[in-house]
Amino acid sequence: MNSPAEQTPSCESFRAGHRVHWVQGMRTFRDPDARWLPARILGIDHDGWFDLEIDGEVTRWWTHDPQRLADQAAKHNGQCEAQARYSIIRCFGPYISVARTPTPCVFEPPTGDPMTDLETHGGFSISGADLARSSTTTTQPPAEHDAEEAP
Repeated sequence: MNSPAEQTPSCESFRAGHRVHWVQGMRTFRDPDARWLPARILGIDHDGWFDLEIDGEVTRWWTHDPQRLADQAAKHNGQCEAQARYSIIRCFGPYISVARTPTPCVFEPPTGDPMTDLETHGGFSISGADLARSSTTTTQPPAEHDAEEAP
C-alpha cells in the first residue's frame, strides 16, 4: 500500500509561488543587488494568500503550499526574511517561493522538451547529457548542396 505522500501528486511548476528552481535560489545570494529584508508573516489563509510586513508596509502574497509556510512561520513566531527580487522568503529554513498573482499547479511531469517545459512549467532542470541528446534529436543537420565555390 502506498503512503499518503506517494498518493498525493506533487506540483512540478517552477513559476513564482510554486517550487524554487535552483537557479532562482542561487541568484538570491550571488546577485549583489538582491537584498534579504527582515519581514514578518501576519496571517496565512488556507487558499495560499498571506500578509507580509516589510519595513512597516503590509503586502499580500501567495504560495501554493500554505501549510508548509505556516509550519515554517510557526517555528519563528512569523519572523522571516524576504527577497522580493526573486520572489522568495525564508523563515530561517528552506526557501519558499511566493507570488503576487497565483497560478495553477502543474502535476504532469516535464516532457523533456526545454521550450515546452519552459512554457508549461515555468522552468526546468535538465542534465547536460540529456540536453545534448534533446538538441540532437530536435535539430536538423544543414542541408547539403552542390553549389560551386566562387572563383
